[in-house]
Amino acid sequence: MLTYIKARALFLCRLYKEGIAWKIVSGFWGILSLVIFFRDDIALPADDQAFKVVTILHSISFQNWFAITLILFLIWFFESSFQLYKRLSLTINELGKIDKDDLCHLLNGYFFGNRFAYRAELVKCEIFTGKFNVQRLVDGFVEIGALAPKFAIANIKIRLHNGRSDGEEYKFYLLDTRNKEIPVNDRYDPMGHDVYLDENSKFSIKLKHNELFEIDDSASVWVTLNSWTK
Repeated sequence: MLTYIKARALFLCRLYKEGIAWKIVSGFWGILSLVIFFRDDIALPADDQAFKVVTILHSISFQNWFAITLILFLIWFFESSFQLYKRLSLTINELGKIDKDDLCHLLNGYFFGNRFAYRAELVKCEIFTGKFNVQRLVDGFVEIGALAPKFAIANIKIRLHNGRSDGEEYKFYLLDTRNKEIPVNDRYDPMGHDVYLDENSKFSIKLKHNELFEIDDSASVWVTLNSWTK
């Protein structure tokens, strides 16, 4: 129920943002309505012109005020809805210039349902080469961009190339736009791991390990993109 009310309240807010003329008209009518509401407290002035204005305010009944308010509301609602519809139609037409077939051709991939997968074996997000660059992942989350739309769900694969030693333990973590840390439990899972991208099509990655883990000078971490869902 709360989501239902919130969605419609946001829609009304978007309508109110359409056009400055109706904001001026509604503001003027709001001020005039306050004057009408408190008209009984306004003393009749001696000046003839001012007297006529106050007399008009006293002559406006509640039914007339309500009818004018309703008419202004309906005009505003229709005009704002039309302006919003026109703007959204232009956006849809712009987006329609590139369809799914165009995306498949440009990105060398294919759709199955809402998910887009690349035909290439590796679509690089980032490659960390050398001890210094890999150590950056240990120090904290590092932001990475993905070749996917903003706010999409990207399927990420991580590969660590490093010499092994007995007793070492390590694990990668992904941080998405929900500020949620996602542990990569199986580093060799060919299916990858889903992560929510932010408004810049980015996510973050971090490496944790125990005291027996050592980073070689020739170590590297490959972060690649399998597919994305919008």
